[in-house]
Amino acid sequence: MINENYCLDAHGLFYLSKKDIEREVEEDLKQYDSSLLIKPSKINILHYLEYHLGLDIEYKKLSSDHTCYGTFVFNKGKLTVYDEDNKPYDIIVKEKTVIIDSDIAELDDSFANFTYSHEGGHYFTQYNALNRVSEDIQLTKEYYAKNIENDFEFRDYSFGQRRNLITKQDWMEWQANYAGACILMNRSSVLILLSKLLKFDNLNQEGISKKVI
Repeated sequence: MINENYCLDAHGLFYLSKKDIEREVEEDLKQYDSSLLIKPSKINILHYLEYHLGLDIEYKKLSSDHTCYGTFVFNKGKLTVYDEDNKPYDIIVKEKTVIIDSDIAELDDSFANFTYSHEGGHYFTQYNALNRVSEDIQLTKEYYAKNIENDFEFRDYSFGQRRNLITKQDWMEWQANYAGACILMNRSSVLILLSKLLKFDNLNQEGISKKVI
């Protein structure tokens, strides 16, 4: 997990390049299951999140219109969720909790897997920067507007939508997206697979790396 070895930026997030995230994720996967780095295979993302990273996973209806697929809780507080009739109600959530939309939880596909890994990516890249000991926090748009910054929209984004990296949320989602992708498809195993598929007899792994990046 990313720690204080990295400097903080103006948003209070760690300065992280793609290579930083790739390296840190691979170091963590090496501790979890080193075979994932040398044999391209599917990671058990739920086991990784719960038993390796130590995250709690809950399932709730996170929006009335299916626009929020998951969220990560950095600090204990209240979160508004919805019942089967789309009526909102508040629940108490504790830190280090991944909450997945109950409809997504019923899926067993790449979208569901990336939703899990994306939320794990928030923990991996941002928890040590954003977690803090404080009074209970109301997790609302009003809280973020007052306490973080006015241009931080509360988890209002779409997967696959390209966006400029300007606001705190932009950078948080970029970091979580990239870390989530690295967890599911780490660089080392991808290069091994490419070397087999491309059958470049005259190129070593370093050569392939330069071609695909």
